[in-house]
Amino acid sequence: MDRALPAPRRTDALKSAMAAARERLVPERYDCLGCEICFPALAVNDLVADGSIAPADVTFCPTDAVEERSGWPPLPGDYRVVRYGAPAAVCTLNSDELARLLAAGRSTGLAISGTMHTENLGIERLITNILANPEIRFLILCGEDTQKAVGHLLGYR
Repeated sequence: MDRALPAPRRTDALKSAMAAARERLVPERYDCLGCEICFPALAVNDLVADGSIAPADVTFCPTDAVEERSGWPPLPGDYRVVRYGAPAAVCTLNSDELARLLAAGRSTGLAISGTMHTENLGIERLITNILANPEIRFLILCGEDTQKAVGHLLGYR
């Protein structure tokens, strides 16, 4: 919170509200990008919504931009490539062991098997990698979703 709202922009009321929030907020590690423990994104969303901070000032999750690489798949991720010419891709949501077992089976119909832990960057990378292989015609979503009450629920919708 201190990084999102620099001291010169804080009023006394906001300072006391931030102190009260610090006493109640619980640091949480998200299953997304391996960031350091941060306060839930909902608190940041509320600060943006009430005008306390501008969206452009939010730098809570600074991640390095992913660079495309030659070959397939073009973007890195938590996956195992099985066969380029196969028609199916499998996303096992949060089930790492299931993704590993599927890839280990070396099915002739399986191109790639992997997990996805975030709904924004994860879906973007999944779609980019699938579209980069014209042989893939099917995407199978299966496995166990994350068990977060707040946060990343990929299979929820």
